[in-house]
Amino acid sequence: MNGQLVKADGQAADANGLMRKMMAEADAAWQAAWTIGGGGDLDHHERLSVSPARLGAIKGLVWRRGDEFNVNLDRPFIRNLDDLPMPLHHLLPIDKYRIPMIKGPYTFIVTGRGCTAGCRYCIKHVSYQ
Repeated sequence: MNGQLVKADGQAADANGLMRKMMAEADAAWQAAWTIGGGGDLDHHERLSVSPARLGAIKGLVWRRGDEFNVNLDRPFIRNLDDLPMPLHHLLPIDKYRIPMIKGPYTFIVTGRGCTAGCRYCIKHVSYQ
């Protein structure tokens, strides 16, 4: 709405400007994807209606249009991870996150840029290149 991302309750999603600040520090050319290619040229999907221009502008995103896969430019790292807000776990459908060895809900958060070990089975190669 008017170039701002607005939550369902009508409040600005980035009212304190933290997201805009973090993204601009990491990438001087950053622009909010919802302000790009406004209107027209929309692909319709049961869960998503967005223009390919907007999807193509989101760095770090891999997306599909029909049978074609699109790999966007890499997203620069956020300079200061301490700027990231604490996760709002109470908003997750936590009862759906399970692991067989743990009785009860389970989630995890990676709190750094990775480790120096080179374990072949670790997801760090996907997350941290």
